[in-house]
Amino acid sequence: MPGSTAPVTGIALSLVPTGRAIDVITRSTVAVELDGAAIIVLPGTRRIASLGDIWRSPISKVELARRVAPDKAPVAVRDKLVPGDLATHLLHLEAGELTVCAVHLAEDWLDPAFSEHQQTHFRDAPFRCEHVGATASVAVFRLAPQQRLDGRPWIARCVPPGAACRAPRHVEYREQCPSS
Repeated sequence: MPGSTAPVTGIALSLVPTGRAIDVITRSTVAVELDGAAIIVLPGTRRIASLGDIWRSPISKVELARRVAPDKAPVAVRDKLVPGDLATHLLHLEAGELTVCAVHLAEDWLDPAFSEHQQTHFRDAPFRCEHVGATASVAVFRLAPQQRLDGRPWIARCVPPGAACRAPRHVEYREQCPSS
C-alpha cells in the first residue's frame, strides 16, 4: 500500500529527560597510566563477553574519559580518585539498571602503523563491563592497558614499586628495569 500524501496531524513526540547522572572512574591495573578510555552505557543488565556484544547491543551513551584534577572533579568522586585516573560525568541516563563498559583507547592514533593495528585489532582492546544499580552514582573500573604492537607489555620507565608512571608518546621502551 503506498504512503498517503495527506498531511498527518495530532502527533505529539516528547523526550523525557532524566536527572540520572553517573561518575565513572577508570584506573590502570598496572603502574603505566591509561591514555584514554571510551565509556559506553547500555540500558538494562547485559551479559557482555566481547566488544562485539557491546556493538550489537542498544547503546544509550558513549563518552570519553579524561584525566581530571581532583579539585576539578565532581565532589562525589574526589575522595575516590588516585593519580593517573581517568574520569567522566555522564548525564541524562535512563532510570533503572545499566551496564557500563570501559574500553581502553591508546592515544597514538596519529601514528599510521598504530592506527592501522588498532583498526584491525580493535576487538582485542582491553575492556570491562559492570552492572550499575538503579541508585548508584559512581562506578570505578580497573582496566589493563592496550598491548604493544608486538604483543609485549609496555614499560615506559622504571618507577619505585607502587608509583604510577605515564607512558609518553614516542619513547623507547625497555623490557625490564635495570637492577638497583
